[in-house]
Amino acid sequence: MIIIEGADGVGKTTAAEYLAKKMGELLQRSSEACYRHMDRPSPRFDHFMEYAQQVGPVVQDRFHLGNVVYQRMLAKGQGGLDAKRFCMVQRYLRWQGALVIVLVADHDWLADRFHLKEELYKKETVLAANEGFRLLTKTTNRGEPYCDLFHDVTRGWPNEADLDGWIANWRLRWIF
Repeated sequence: MIIIEGADGVGKTTAAEYLAKKMGELLQRSSEACYRHMDRPSPRFDHFMEYAQQVGPVVQDRFHLGNVVYQRMLAKGQGGLDAKRFCMVQRYLRWQGALVIVLVADHDWLADRFHLKEELYKKETVLAANEGFRLLTKTTNRGEPYCDLFHDVTRGWPNEADLDGWIANWRLRWIF
């Protein structure tokens, strides 16, 4: 599983769709079969079992880190993925060979770009989420990184070599 995380507007879906196409070619499946997008979890979402059941050879557009970042801003930490379950999800993903990639952007760049398409959240929320994701790229959770790779899209969209490198990195983890 390749997980693409980041705030709205940084290009997660574009990267995920490209990676799903490449993964589909490798697995001889359609790119649609290799792509999933996660919306807001329902209030009854089991934040370990339901994440664990979704792990497989797919590109996931948003997953557990998005829940953590947005949940803290929108619900003031209530509900959602608590610290214990978060650790369980992180360890399970590592054990299953998942590759977690976070896309971030410069604050002003993202603010200028915000009007280009309708987003799920308000501009202030998206900008705060971007900073939350940036923080996750620089910190660890009990000594383990939150993500495996990150890319600052302000410095340029990931080129084909970058994206192919992400697939190669995933292939080293996911033996098929």
